[in-house]
Amino acid sequence: MKKIFLLILFVFTQLSNAVELFSYKLNENEKLEGNFSIVVNDKETCHFLFIKNTESKKYIVKSVLLSSEKKIKQLDDLVLDVEPNFYTSHTNGDLLTISNYDEKKKMLTIIDFNMTSGKTTSENLNDFKPDLYFKENNKSFLVNLGKNDVYVQIITNTKSTQKKVFNIPESILKDYKDIKNATLPIEGINQSEFVKNGSINKFRAYITNNNLYFTSTKNDSQTGVIKFNFNSNLVENTLIDYNFNTTYMSRNTFINNDNLYAISSSENDIIIKSFNLINNKENAKLSVMSDLIEIIDKTAIQNFLSQSKVSNLVTTITLNKTTDNLYKVRVDRVNRNLYSYNYNWWWHHEFMMMQMQMMQMQQIRMSSMGRPGGFGPNNNFEEDLLMSLGKEKEYYYIEFVVDSNFVPQKNSNSETLFKNFNVDKLIKEFEDDSSIKKFAPAFLSNEVRYIYQNNKTKEILIDYKKL
Repeated sequence: MKKIFLLILFVFTQLSNAVELFSYKLNENEKLEGNFSIVVNDKETCHFLFIKNTESKKYIVKSVLLSSEKKIKQLDDLVLDVEPNFYTSHTNGDLLTISNYDEKKKMLTIIDFNMTSGKTTSENLNDFKPDLYFKENNKSFLVNLGKNDVYVQIITNTKSTQKKVFNIPESILKDYKDIKNATLPIEGINQSEFVKNGSINKFRAYITNNNLYFTSTKNDSQTGVIKFNFNSNLVENTLIDYNFNTTYMSRNTFINNDNLYAISSSENDIIIKSFNLINNKENAKLSVMSDLIEIIDKTAIQNFLSQSKVSNLVTTITLNKTTDNLYKVRVDRVNRNLYSYNYNWWWHHEFMMMQMQMMQMQQIRMSSMGRPGGFGPNNNFEEDLLMSLGKEKEYYYIEFVVDSNFVPQKNSNSETLFKNFNVDKLIKEFEDDSSIKKFAPAFLSNEVRYIYQNNKTKEILIDYKKL
């Protein structure tokens, strides 16, 4: 009798813990076009449903706030004429502010969601198309590359926006137009998340508290830097010469907190230099074998150096702020033929999944036509897919901690402010579940929260999983 009671109690407990956080059943005149999830703060997330009304052709944005206690709060619906195209999000107190771009109307819309009252307000900013976008604490920065000017929208909320106009001096115009007209567009590196590798493109963009930077890799010894100062509205052009004077296999750069970091990797050592972009002077230099050999695990160093001769690998360097106001330096590698930096990783992931499905069908058709008997992909199918889709394998890397002066910190166990999530691994189980579609996650430090549509019932659900 006691065992039966315990069994009933266990089943009851399991059922009570399986209560859905949120569910929405579409009406007959509604079609789910997409979902979107964002982190509001350390403990809260917001999840969006993009629903098209098949009669009015309007798009309804339903917003669901999920608190730290897993309590649901629905915010007011937002009605748009075209499908939502969210660029940035940030919070200020009770306000969650989203930037949305309407490609058809060429209109940038700023949307405020009041997370206390549930009310929604919006403001249109005409004739502004974002070419680059950055999220920094309680503001968003959207950048437009004009013919001879650079425009920056600094967004706090619908009531507080500021437009900066930077006129490119004649002496800098050629360098600017090389960036603007490049075949591969300039990539903006956002540091409001963990940056594992950054960009390996020739042209890159970074933002700090007071400056916007465009960098151009001139050659393996120099980087050109165009600085846009938000306080003075001045545009300045600088050429940073690394002056490594050593043999190398790979070199790269990264900007953090108004410093440019240049790395040179050889078979026997790794040299890193720091350049202050306010005065354009070299302010620090580190050799892994001379300055860091007692700080970094020797096996990790040897493993990293062992891959130096692989010709298709590019060395990368990034700095991520830590919870104790230091910086964790990550020296890593990527395959130059496969890697691309994507801040909007979820859009990239959805695109790659679609491409993979198309390639799978094509490979199956080709393999069934190209060989007698049998069916299915050939033996090299997986490898071909990985090559074509840019799937990266993991390479050896090293990490160490420095202070604001780039001085290495011994015995530091500092954790980065933003966690390094292995997103592909975390969401694999959801990809393999055929009952799930339109899956959109948001990652907190100890759990992933997600919205998705049940492929069978068409019901839209919000749930979470501990990490």
